[in-house]
Amino acid sequence: MLRYAEDFEKHARAKKPAPAAEGKYEEPPNFIDDPLYGLVAKYYAGWDYIAGDLLAEGAFFSLPHILETYDDLDCSILLASRLYYKQAIQVLRNFLETSILHLYFIRDSAAFDRWKQNEFRTPSVRGKKGMLAQLQAVNWISNELALEASDLYSRLNGAIHGSENRMINRGAFTGDWKGMIFQYDRYEEWCRLFAAVVQVGIQLLLVDLRVRGVE
Repeated sequence: MLRYAEDFEKHARAKKPAPAAEGKYEEPPNFIDDPLYGLVAKYYAGWDYIAGDLLAEGAFFSLPHILETYDDLDCSILLASRLYYKQAIQVLRNFLETSILHLYFIRDSAAFDRWKQNEFRTPSVRGKKGMLAQLQAVNWISNELALEASDLYSRLNGAIHGSENRMINRGAFTGDWKGMIFQYDRYEEWCRLFAAVVQVGIQLLLVDLRVRGVE
């Protein structure tokens, strides 16, 4: 995370506003000392501790899914460090969906076998027949965790479906366009979403350990 902080610093200070957005430059924080960056580092370390222990002990259910979550987090950090906040949030949705799907496959081994043969169509995350509802139905996850994951997934969807306020070039019709420069509000949103998805991911991983009887 110290190395990543250098990237955040370098790219945040290198980008300057376009001529049409002069006067809208925001001074980046000292990321090493920034509480929001510390929040990201905390949850990144938390995931590394739990998922990494599973890998080290060979106690995982699906190696590709665990490895994919690491790549999703690293990719999101990389994109955010280069000010691609929309894309960084899109990857966080990938992390959340992978975490839910991983637990779903533990429940349905036949579906997992079809997935390994590229013959599986991923169900929706939400809805009456979605993966969260199916995990609730067998009492694997609580109503509170299902609601938390569902609401978070809904928030992340805006980056996928092109919501105006998620676009890099938002504000073009209101005179608020800033272009590709550091924007603290967007950085803050990404940091909090990063922490939120990892928090849900950790809870799902703990369910994984409980249902498989891993100590």
